[in-house]
Amino acid sequence: MFGGMAMKTTRLDIVTVVHSADLRLLALQARSLARYADPAMVGTIHIIVNDQCFRAVRRRFLREVLPEYGGLSAKVRLWHSGDLWPEVSRKSGWGSQQALKLMAANVVETEDFLILDAKNHFIRPTTVADFIAEDGRLRTQMYRIHSKFTGHFKRACAYFGYGSEPDLTTGLPTSTPFLMKRSIVRAMMAEIEAREAVSFQSFFMKDRLFTEFYLYYGYILARYRGHQQFYEKRYTPTATLFGGHAKDARQGAEILAQLDRPDVYCMGVHRKVLKQADPQVINLVTDTWARFGLVTDTKEQTYFTTVQNGLPKWRRYLPF
Repeated sequence: MFGGMAMKTTRLDIVTVVHSADLRLLALQARSLARYADPAMVGTIHIIVNDQCFRAVRRRFLREVLPEYGGLSAKVRLWHSGDLWPEVSRKSGWGSQQALKLMAANVVETEDFLILDAKNHFIRPTTVADFIAEDGRLRTQMYRIHSKFTGHFKRACAYFGYGSEPDLTTGLPTSTPFLMKRSIVRAMMAEIEAREAVSFQSFFMKDRLFTEFYLYYGYILARYRGHQQFYEKRYTPTATLFGGHAKDARQGAEILAQLDRPDVYCMGVHRKVLKQADPQVINLVTDTWARFGLVTDTKEQTYFTTVQNGLPKWRRYLPF
């Protein structure tokens, strides 16, 4: 496969790693997939719960989230992080979430798979053509290496022996939606485990020297001298409000205006934006959800913008 043109995939598995506090946003994501995702495109939807109190999360998921997938509900598979990571740390935070996104390659059933965060919601009909080009390459946005993670990217390139100074002017994204090749991720993790004589997750969590997407990108650059045989550049398919936009309605409006483009299929709203609950920003969000048919009334708007806390630690660490 890697030596020439890849065979075009007709189905994609979808992976979302979640914490108990993400379940309302996940329900909105499920509703958006039911409304806009071509069922023929969707393989298995893998929901990986990165929270130790799995039984409580599972009960809430079955009651509050699964019905929102509609006709896709039979394709949903719920995992506990311990299914992928038997010695999982009790720290169910950002680092373990990143590791699990890569470790999902061990359970997905399609060569190409799509990683989402709970904050991602589809806003337009999508088919496999939105993700995979005619020649089989994955279609993704590309932009300058994020300044916050430049060190992580350079360390990844150096670790895998990339022989020249990496180009910082363009690269794969640092956020979701993110498309990956299962075989590449598996090869990368196997190489790391053989070299380090520890599990991939132990390597990744030690000292937190890498981010998941730049580790993967650095591996591709080092082993294949570029990403062009696997990825086709496309316009950014999503517009996301991150935590830094929580109190800036003007900037939020500018970002959400990108959704007017017909080739943008996804929006994102970080939980921190909802937690800050700035009235102007919240109105922007709920008006946008309503515009694309994701909420129908003020009761639903209030429900999906109300951030629940994660399970308390004393419950989170009970045996599951």
